[in-house]
Amino acid sequence: MSALFGFLLLFVAHSFNFPIFFLFSSLLFMSICVSFICPCYPVQQSAEDLARVPANSTSNILNRLLLSYDPRIRPNFKGIPVDVAVNIFINSFGSIQETTMDYRVNIFLRQKWNDPRLKLPNDWRGSDTLTVDPTMFKCLWKPDLFFANEKNANFHDVTQENILLFIFRDGDVLVSMRLSITLSCPLDLTLFPMDTQRCKMQLESFGYTTDDLRFIWQSGDPVQLEKIALPQFDIKKEDIEYGNCTKYYKGTGYYTCVEVIFTLRRQVGFYMMGVYAPTLLIVVLSWLSFWINPDASAARVPLGNLPCLCSKSFQTSQSNCLQP
Repeated sequence: MSALFGFLLLFVAHSFNFPIFFLFSSLLFMSICVSFICPCYPVQQSAEDLARVPANSTSNILNRLLLSYDPRIRPNFKGIPVDVAVNIFINSFGSIQETTMDYRVNIFLRQKWNDPRLKLPNDWRGSDTLTVDPTMFKCLWKPDLFFANEKNANFHDVTQENILLFIFRDGDVLVSMRLSITLSCPLDLTLFPMDTQRCKMQLESFGYTTDDLRFIWQSGDPVQLEKIALPQFDIKKEDIEYGNCTKYYKGTGYYTCVEVIFTLRRQVGFYMMGVYAPTLLIVVLSWLSFWINPDASAARVPLGNLPCLCSKSFQTSQSNCLQP
């Protein structure tokens, strides 16, 4: 509504040749645009004015931090690369799809790095950690992380954007976000159903080379996997492996990449009870006709046809869990 009002003022001033009115309406329209287009920047106050405001105001601290902050420039520009510690909490792990060779996970992706421009001032007497509204996330520099083997991904925004943002006293920034991702996983089904699959999740930088940005796994327990149950596979926390997958692209250079490898062992018992045992019973049933008198055709014919019907019905019912 405010923007529409500004357009009307400009139209009236131009139509009736009112220079002063045109100047006033132009200034009003520019102020409206700034308020909508530049929400990251604080209220127009000088550094001296902000410094005179008591440091016990969180709003004042955030305004100070953003006053001369440029999110287009990475921390330590033209200096050492930014080290980004990555940490993942897995909420759910979907079963592997053999037909499409992929799997789906729901995760909390956490990234932590240091930005010297966001150090809290010395006169700040509050907590060493600021819990910041997620809207400020768009105002900060952030790593350009993407999942190299991703097929599809969704960011969750119900009921609000699922982003957690912390700023620490020393300038450390912690960002956590909730994602649902479908990742490719090439499968080797030679030993099916006694096979073991190794599925990767690769986190890579899209635009920053290793001269500017480096991903590292957070020390300790970088991937948390708690009480995950799959219908056909066993996955254990002890089988998780971590690695470095930094890649070279001709013409652009080296790009940082880290990966986690999940080892999934197929549950043979699932197929023993669901496939092998019923198939064995059908075979045994087909032998019963040999024990009946050859002259009793009325009994032998149904017993001969019954295994065929059972086999076809069983094949149809098991088409989802058997590989093509």
